[in-house]
Amino acid sequence: AGLITAAAAACHPQANVIPRALGVSANCDFDTCLIDIESGDRFLLCSDGLSRTLHLADLDDRPIVPLADALLSNALERDGSDNITLTMVEIGAGASCEP
Repeated sequence: AGLITAAAAACHPQANVIPRALGVSANCDFDTCLIDIESGDRFLLCSDGLSRTLHLADLDDRPIVPLADALLSNALERDGSDNITLTMVEIGAGASCEP
């Protein structure tokens, strides 16, 4: 909402509060967006144990498995005090997202 700076948010007392999560209740509100994807696009879904330590320079075009391994290793070396979870997906040739 832009109420505080990114630096203030990082050390806010409620920075680790999860406002919405799957599996906590029968209903879950979630945000959606539609985007165009192309062959070669990559998506990274991760916990804050990774995102807090991630540098843009860490993300490169090496094959996805070695890249995921390197992201995990970097996060462990840089902090490692929180759980680290990541999933990476790469869109292959001929992929279609049509309903």
